[in-house]
Amino acid sequence: MGNDATLTCNTGNLQRVLELTTRKQAVSGKMQEQVVACVLRGEGDSITTTSLVRDGCTSVATFGCDGTGTATIPIPDIARLQGVLNAHGQDLTIVQDGSKIRVKSGRKTTTLLADMGGLAFPHSTETVGEWEEKSRTLMGQVDPEGSYTLRDGSKREAFFSLLVDGSFLFEALRCDNINGQRLNRYTFTMNEDAELTLTVGDELKGRTTTQFEMEDGLTSEAWETTVEGGLESILKHYSGDVWLHFLDFRPEGQGIRMVLNLGLGDYVFQAAVIN
Repeated sequence: MGNDATLTCNTGNLQRVLELTTRKQAVSGKMQEQVVACVLRGEGDSITTTSLVRDGCTSVATFGCDGTGTATIPIPDIARLQGVLNAHGQDLTIVQDGSKIRVKSGRKTTTLLADMGGLAFPHSTETVGEWEEKSRTLMGQVDPEGSYTLRDGSKREAFFSLLVDGSFLFEALRCDNINGQRLNRYTFTMNEDAELTLTVGDELKGRTTTQFEMEDGLTSEAWETTVEGGLESILKHYSGDVWLHFLDFRPEGQGIRMVLNLGLGDYVFQAAVIN
């Protein structure tokens, strides 16, 4: 029986990509995976995932790691694959063989059922393959450098961008967990003095506002946007510089959206919360 596709990578690196891909966020105080299935896409020297969250509209993200192989391998249950990886060594090979994938390290092989026709989410009508295609189509409109291509071909450029330290941003975001709140809501505010702040939590259990360091002479009109999406579960994996790009979709009634460029090809497009 021949092999359809093969990817090789470091097990720990793939675990990190899968953890990022699930995009865990708090829902009614409990952590929930926003993505439960994905496709591993090998492009020669990297392995990536591109996935919309379960509501199909509020966020799409691409995450990746070093790896070899040119293949697309479906993962119908990310948590199940993570469980398998916990039993394997550092150097990993994943082979798709018909409707199965074989996970190999050393002399150990674990087999899982997996094909593109599995459902993207429980009770979903779309398959893993269809969901990834939809995700990649949307992500094709997003430039990690801070622009979005509209349906008419024009580009919506970021009206404000800021380079921030990933660890600093994570520390600001994780204050959402003070006293177990886990509201999963982050409000960015620019005041008339061009001071940008991030506010999380409520005053009953502790509202925290963090001020970003701004370049001298930077100016901006006042604006505000609120996003969700389990951002602290993402930022805990990044300690280097990241870019925050804010795009104005208020003319369309969609608020101010954000592109979070994490570097090395990883980026997130996040819609605004519209009250």
